[in-house]
Amino acid sequence: MDPAVRRQLGAAAEAVEAARRGGESELAAAYGELAMTYHAYDLWDGAAAAYEQAAELDPQEPRWFYLRALVQEERGELEGARGSLQQVLALSSDHVPALVAHGRLLLALGDRGKAREQLERALELQSEHAGALFELGQLALEEGDAEAAAGRFRSLLELQPRASIVHYPLAQAYRALGDLERARRHLEERGSERFVVEDPWLEEVRAHATGASSHLARAGFAWREGRMEDAVREYRRALEADPGNLTARRDLAFALAEAGRPDEALGELRRALAAQPDQALLYYAAGELELRQRRPQEALPRLRKAVELDPDFEDGRFALARALLALGREEEAVPHLRAVLAIDPHRLAARRTLAVVLARLGRLQEAKEQLALAVATDPDDLEQRAELARLAETLGDRATAEEQYRELEARKP
Repeated sequence: MDPAVRRQLGAAAEAVEAARRGGESELAAAYGELAMTYHAYDLWDGAAAAYEQAAELDPQEPRWFYLRALVQEERGELEGARGSLQQVLALSSDHVPALVAHGRLLLALGDRGKAREQLERALELQSEHAGALFELGQLALEEGDAEAAAGRFRSLLELQPRASIVHYPLAQAYRALGDLERARRHLEERGSERFVVEDPWLEEVRAHATGASSHLARAGFAWREGRMEDAVREYRRALEADPGNLTARRDLAFALAEAGRPDEALGELRRALAAQPDQALLYYAAGELELRQRRPQEALPRLRKAVELDPDFEDGRFALARALLALGREEEAVPHLRAVLAIDPHRLAARRTLAVVLARLGRLQEAKEQLALAVATDPDDLEQRAELARLAETLGDRATAEEQYRELEARKP
């Protein structure tokens, strides 16, 4: 554990001991502070125990029940979390984050009717709540109402266009509606960026985190919300707290590039490499930035160095393959793509790229084998399945072609 975190937890525990000399209200607040400190660092067991004490000492304070529910959910204790949220809503029936969390849990537990009631009440109180829109969209999908699902997801993306995690369920809704072109487009845009929700009590927890880890977390939130200058500032603060943090150094460079300052980003990495010339992550970051600036020739030596320093560096290998492909050196890229897939057989982008490269090189049988593996990994990708069928037909493999055409027909919405 980071020494600074250990000291912070120690101080919070000492405050609990000091509060024992006061009344129950003071002791409950001290336990709450201790719980939020544990919670801020994802120390679930300590957080759960301290929230339990705070709630027992002050059963009229809904905050402790709500935060305890979030911790219980993280620990997979869904029934316990539901009970805690019911206590929150008994004390504060219109608390929107609790309504949404309760709806999400009820949906996970299979109680769709009650989940809808809670989520729709949340939207009545806060019509643009991203969490409620997302969960209601998921509920509509589960119930087969693709039109309603698409409407919920579209509304969410209008509010938060960077929430790329929403594109996948929206693509599912469009596929169910028979709009395959929109489904394909949203599948291509899918990502991992979550939507942002207002949750003052949870923000209070996050404010308890100090040191590099807290700045990194805040930088991540800022990036997801498109506040790139705020992200840059938080990454710099993380590096002030922990100058040797390579992940923070890499992400600072990427944030600077995203903010439209690529030369400054590369300057950061050059200075870091001068001080730490044996760090594969830094060479990779510099090479990746050169690739993003469409300078594969400059990227190539940096990425080769990253892979030389760490032969099992998956992202470095994939970036090196992409640089070689950008330079038209397809034969050289093949072994690096195979190395990526040896590390992570489920990396579909690498699998698809390898299939395309092999096909260009005239190695059609190998390309077919790679496409078959890609289809096995993502059987719902109809475009990929159609490509496998066409390639099998070209090779005279009627059995595979017919099997894939049957699957395509069966999977049509």
